[in-house]
Amino acid sequence: MINKYPIYVISLLMVITFAIGTQNCTANDAKILAQSRPIVRSDTLLDPLFAIEYRPSEIHFQNPPDDVYKCKDLKMRRGNIFLFGQTSKGNVHYYYVSGWMEYIPDTPHPTGARHFEADTYGGVIAIVSPDDCRSTGADTAWSYDNEQIRQITEQLGFTKDIVYALLADTVDREVQAFGGKEAFLRRLAATGIDVSKLGKPIEDSIKTLRETKTK
Repeated sequence: MINKYPIYVISLLMVITFAIGTQNCTANDAKILAQSRPIVRSDTLLDPLFAIEYRPSEIHFQNPPDDVYKCKDLKMRRGNIFLFGQTSKGNVHYYYVSGWMEYIPDTPHPTGARHFEADTYGGVIAIVSPDDCRSTGADTAWSYDNEQIRQITEQLGFTKDIVYALLADTVDREVQAFGGKEAFLRRLAATGIDVSKLGKPIEDSIKTLRETKTK
């Protein structure tokens, strides 16, 4: 099932994601948290933007820089995550990540195993600056065309140029990972997803790709 939410649901998610505070956590702290316990996870994932199913053992995306683990949420749920897009403005860096996120239950698992669940909520964007790191659900940025939500996204630093630059890099990485423009578009078509319902920024990014002669 594709977890792509309509605007009225996304607006509720904004309240949750915007509440994630600024935290300064070192990458070393995050590594310490990832203790050597058994790991349970699936072997397939969905790409966060278009829900294209893939096996990381066959389709390769880069690992994100350790800076993303300065964000409290990513530090606490550190798992196997991949970098789907990145862009920068001045000394602020935006990283779009997704993958296996650790599920932390209220009560520890009786076997002590660490359980990882595939991200099916559209991925996370880490906003890293010299002084702090914030993370938010990516749907926050992709809903930039909604005026009400845009007021929130701009407070997080998602101006129009950042949104489009991050999407352009994401689409480029997916095209390369899935074997080129035509192969990627075939996979996208196979999902049955209506790109026009994902927000104007995403729709525009695919339109630009289709109009590109070679990729």
